[in-house]
Amino acid sequence: GLMLNANEHVIEGTMSNVFVVKDQVIFTPELSLSGVKGIIRGVILEIARSKKLLIEEASLTRDFVLAADELFVTNAVIGVWPITLLENTSYPVGGWTQKIMTHLADFKAHDIKS
Repeated sequence: GLMLNANEHVIEGTMSNVFVVKDQVIFTPELSLSGVKGIIRGVILEIARSKKLLIEEASLTRDFVLAADELFVTNAVIGVWPITLLENTSYPVGGWTQKIMTHLADFKAHDIKS
């Protein structure tokens, strides 16, 4: 499930952070007023910025999320988990989601070796 804040913006998943891919940009909710800044969310923000991927923290409406090209959630236990169905809309496990999954796996492998 996805959670909304008091302003009716998507803020996070249940026990996860949410990412929306739309028009070649990765979006994640801006969490200054509510929500949990998970460890993997922070790692993905760091990876995306270091790889020069377009990533933005923003207020995300329900309609914006439903119009996504790709969706995924993250947490420290599951890593990256693609969302393939939300409110009767199917989403592919697209190229951006796969790219983030690969970069996160590389990051974890590097971290284990260090």
